[in-house]
Amino acid sequence: MSDYQKRKEELQRSEVYISKIGASQPHLGNEVGKFITIRVTTQIHHQLSPGANNYHVCEKFDELLSIAVSNRIEELAADALRIGRKRVSDEIESRRAELKKELAELVGWNEKQDALIVLHKEQFDLILERLDKLEREMKAAKER
Repeated sequence: MSDYQKRKEELQRSEVYISKIGASQPHLGNEVGKFITIRVTTQIHHQLSPGANNYHVCEKFDELLSIAVSNRIEELAADALRIGRKRVSDEIESRRAELKKELAELVGWNEKQDALIVLHKEQFDLILERLDKLEREMKAAKER
C-alpha cells in the first residue's frame, strides 16, 4: 500500500470517527454521540546540569491539558482533519512528482542530453491518466 493510500485511509477513518460526535443513535431514543474522554501525556526534555534528570513528566499538568483539549475538541478536531487533508495532498504531490519522473525515464528523457525519445502511445496515455486522477483527487482533497 502506498503512503498516499495509507494517508487517505487514515483521513477517512478519522473523518468517520469524529463524525460520530453529535450523530443520532436511534436505538437510544435519538440520543447523539458524545465526546467522552481524552488523555494527554506530555514529556519535557530539559537537563539543568550534567547527570541531572533530563526527561520530566507532570501528571497534574497532563490532567489540566486534557481538560483544555476536551473543552476545545471541535476546534482541534477540525484542525486535525485539516492536517490530515494536507498530508493526503502532500502525498498526491509527491506521487505526482514520482510519476513525472517515471514518465521522463520511460520516454528516455535525460537532462544531460536534453532530448526525448518517442514513447509508445499506450504507455504515455496510461501515465497521463494516472496524473489526471491524482490531480482530481488532490483537488477533491483540497475542497474538503
